[in-house]
Amino acid sequence: MLVRIEVLYPHQTVVGEQFPPSPSTVFQAIVSANGHRLDEISDVLLSMESGKCIRITQHSETAPISLRTAVPRMPKASEAHNFKFDDPANKLLEPQKVFPLDGNGVHLSYYFELVTAARERLTDALKLHVLGRGESACMSRVSLLDNLPDTEGGIVWEPSALGQRRLDVPYPGFLRNLRLYHDARKPNSKVPRRSATFAVKNSVTPYSAICYRLVDENDDTFSYPQENMADVSAMMRHAMIVATQGKLDGAYVSGHTKAHPFYLPVPSIGAEHADGDIRRIIVAEPAGLGLLSSNLAAITSLPLKDDRGKLVCYAVREPDEDGVFSRYLGTSKTFRTVTPMILDRTGGERRIGKRIEALITKAGFPKPIRITFNKTWWAGKLPVPVSRAQVYVNVEFPVKVSGPMAAGVAAGYGIGLFARS
Repeated sequence: MLVRIEVLYPHQTVVGEQFPPSPSTVFQAIVSANGHRLDEISDVLLSMESGKCIRITQHSETAPISLRTAVPRMPKASEAHNFKFDDPANKLLEPQKVFPLDGNGVHLSYYFELVTAARERLTDALKLHVLGRGESACMSRVSLLDNLPDTEGGIVWEPSALGQRRLDVPYPGFLRNLRLYHDARKPNSKVPRRSATFAVKNSVTPYSAICYRLVDENDDTFSYPQENMADVSAMMRHAMIVATQGKLDGAYVSGHTKAHPFYLPVPSIGAEHADGDIRRIIVAEPAGLGLLSSNLAAITSLPLKDDRGKLVCYAVREPDEDGVFSRYLGTSKTFRTVTPMILDRTGGERRIGKRIEALITKAGFPKPIRITFNKTWWAGKLPVPVSRAQVYVNVEFPVKVSGPMAAGVAAGYGIGLFARS
């Protein structure tokens, strides 16, 4: 069972030793929030002890500010009669780390894989009021998921043997130890700890890629005009359906399922005299499915035929990326459109910006932190009405993203195709 706990800091400030707080700190915060009924929710907490934190997403970047705050020193019994709280000598300077946050949305997301628990009670039991030192008031929301999201905006931390950071995690017996130390009036900081290493996930990769080059009957490079790139995409899709018949679901290969491959003709770019014509195709398959990748023998060489059945060229699988492929498949935070992005709605600049953002996230990519665009027109053959708004777009993501990337109406035909900047 996969549980996500989303945390929002309304005061946009966290006090503590580290950010994001460790999974064990989350566990202790849940215990504190439910201190009046621990016996009632012990099954949920025990499930969390035996489970595992499999991802922490930090939606807000921050750098700590070190402060030294004055706190009253409680008098000893021997000096109680003449102790004065307003005497500067009786105040201590306590160093603290404060993490300022930005944005009013979710600041942290924790994903826990639980062994067993009553599903209907999780949203009530796994609540948080404070995550961090006492001043770090927060609000939380719990949801149950079937799978980890493929993409998320922010910094993604996941368990790794070669981790960059050690974080304390819950372990079987952690709740018992917390209660024992509490009853013995000992601080929680003395409770035995267990840690795990976490590393930043380098990039978001929504799609895997199979690369093809176009050749003629003599195995020489074949070039197709960019304005007719939609025809190449349609021929490639038909050839793939024929080649995988009886091996894969035809609805998946043809793009009639919710998750399906895209057939992206890629214009030649990058070189000084690149003409933008089509000599390569990228087949983009949703990451983690690998259905086409498991049938490479059947799809290594595909004949592309027009709607009259006449052979146009061959698509031959290319195992090595060249300079053009790397522009589309490389990892970067910034991408730009090579072919215009077609919007499904028109409107003013603000509305167009919102539609661009929505279509990019719908395509499986993180929410951009910056979008710039210019309206344009394109003489190419489009499989959609050209009355829709057409724009060239520059986009910046909060984390690195790996291509291929295409978004907007007719993205599956290579329209709205992005390359890394």
